[in-house]
Amino acid sequence: MVRYSSVVSLLQMILLHLDPNNVLSSPYVNATLKNTTFIGEVDMVCNETYAYFRGIRYGLPPVGEKRFQKSELYNYDEPVVDAKKYGNICMQTKDDNSLVFDDMEEDCLFLNVIVPLGTTYEGAVAVDSIASFNMKKAVYIFIHGGGFLKGAGNMYKIEEFAARGDVIVVTINYRLGIFGFLTTDDDVMPANLGLWDQRLAIQWVKQNIEAFGGDNSSITVGGQFAGSVSAILHTFYDGNHDLFQNTIAQSGSPMAIGVVSEKGLSTALVVAESVGCPVRSKDGNASSNEIAICLKTRSAMNLINIRIKHKLGPVLDNDFITKDAFELFPQKFKHFTIPKSISSTFMHKNLLIGFNTHDGTIAYQYLLSKLIKTFQRTAEHYLDKQRSPAVFQYLLNLMTNGNKDLLLKQAIADAIMVNYRNEKDLPFVDSRDVLRDVYFSVPSINTALLHSSLNRCEKSSSAICARKNRGKTYLYAFNLPHSRDQVRLVVPDLSGFTVMSWSNFIKTGNPNSAANPSIWKEYTDNSIMSICEYPGHRVEMREVYKKNVQFWNEKVPEIQNSSSGMRAKREIICTRKKKSAAYSVHRQNSFPYAFVLFVCVFFYVGFSLLM
Repeated sequence: MVRYSSVVSLLQMILLHLDPNNVLSSPYVNATLKNTTFIGEVDMVCNETYAYFRGIRYGLPPVGEKRFQKSELYNYDEPVVDAKKYGNICMQTKDDNSLVFDDMEEDCLFLNVIVPLGTTYEGAVAVDSIASFNMKKAVYIFIHGGGFLKGAGNMYKIEEFAARGDVIVVTINYRLGIFGFLTTDDDVMPANLGLWDQRLAIQWVKQNIEAFGGDNSSITVGGQFAGSVSAILHTFYDGNHDLFQNTIAQSGSPMAIGVVSEKGLSTALVVAESVGCPVRSKDGNASSNEIAICLKTRSAMNLINIRIKHKLGPVLDNDFITKDAFELFPQKFKHFTIPKSISSTFMHKNLLIGFNTHDGTIAYQYLLSKLIKTFQRTAEHYLDKQRSPAVFQYLLNLMTNGNKDLLLKQAIADAIMVNYRNEKDLPFVDSRDVLRDVYFSVPSINTALLHSSLNRCEKSSSAICARKNRGKTYLYAFNLPHSRDQVRLVVPDLSGFTVMSWSNFIKTGNPNSAANPSIWKEYTDNSIMSICEYPGHRVEMREVYKKNVQFWNEKVPEIQNSSSGMRAKREIICTRKKKSAAYSVHRQNSFPYAFVLFVCVFFYVGFSLLM
């Protein structure tokens, strides 16, 4: 049995606004796929019935010699399959903020199918077959988050969304961490196995969802955090052109700095050495075959418990992630430009993308808890720069891509301080805002800008306007209250609007309904759908987003690309002195605690745990 993570996004609270007292156990239901009958359960939530088929195997078990290899579609030959229990979740490290691990195995390529029945609970009792409903519903494949290190398809209680939205929802497991993303940068241990697993699940849905009442010509792929990154990456793979039509990206984009790496071999060497596998031979470095053969002999628990600081996640492999796509995914801060050529799959998908204004808060709390637990320190330990001088140096190395120009590093640090000082002109910044913008809001806005610029229908682009498969772009920001108690007050009304918008998009590629066809507007570079404070209304993009987008897209790259940091540093210092002389005096004596904490988090934990 799987329980919720203690770290739950605010958007998840809204989409999955559940009343546990309104869920009933119920009779069984079956779906027949070729010669196999799957036995699922019928349940009810919010007076809506749904069928739940759990633990359906979609890929061959990636175990033994198939470890570190692409999986293949699993073909059932059993006459009857019990689909009332979840399948194993994939291997992942254990901690207090994750899942129950009684069912964790390498053999984990399972998915779950939730089918809204659209009848009263009493009516569902008499129904024993999905086929008897004669339905063809739009399908939403939801990819879980967890930084490509943790999570499972069954960690989300998404039944109510399926029932109220009247869409079929499919949740999936995919290989994580070492098992899903370790690579020797060649075909011996291919990269991005977790992404290939996801694609295999999408293929399975495309081929088989009609047996569960789904429309295989109306499929949306989406996710949250790492699942959101994955969903966008799937639009850059041209082999996915005909597999799905729409994309939903909730708080995550590969256009955030460092999400996609250029190489993976160095991490494989560290892992191999950690478990006693040869990384060097008499003739020099060990071959990929030697490393792979040895790693396949090590137990899954032995591998999953390795503590490494190297990042595990998507990697440029010139297969799933091509060089052209990789150029869009920054390894350092750089000026944002629209490329001349890009994947046609990305262009043709409808895109609903956005973030929460408090994404940084969730990341901040999660990373701080990991930091304190890992190093057995108190929070106060990380508030004093003098105790952790290397932390500040590390973050600046990350931002400057290893540049040793100390003045350049200081100029970037000062620029961040000036840009993010709060309205009261106090000498510190809110690290949660920095986290939100660096890893969520700015990458999401850049992705929306890229997508919309390739599909914008204007008088000067009649060819785009005439194109039948022009992808439409919708950008949102959830502007939620600061406290959970306040969030709960707005959740019921906000949940209805969100479920309606998301389900409309899944069905039609447009979040608007027939009754209200103009609430959502296609994204332009000066507008955003702000949800919560003005539910259901389009508002102009907030000035803070414009300012911070410009800061990360233009100002920081400008400083970073300077041949010398002196001019940039002087410019920032002058700006700072004009704004507040007192601020300059304070900065000479103490370093702002919030920014130090932000730096500390990234030094010890790394971005890979963020999503």
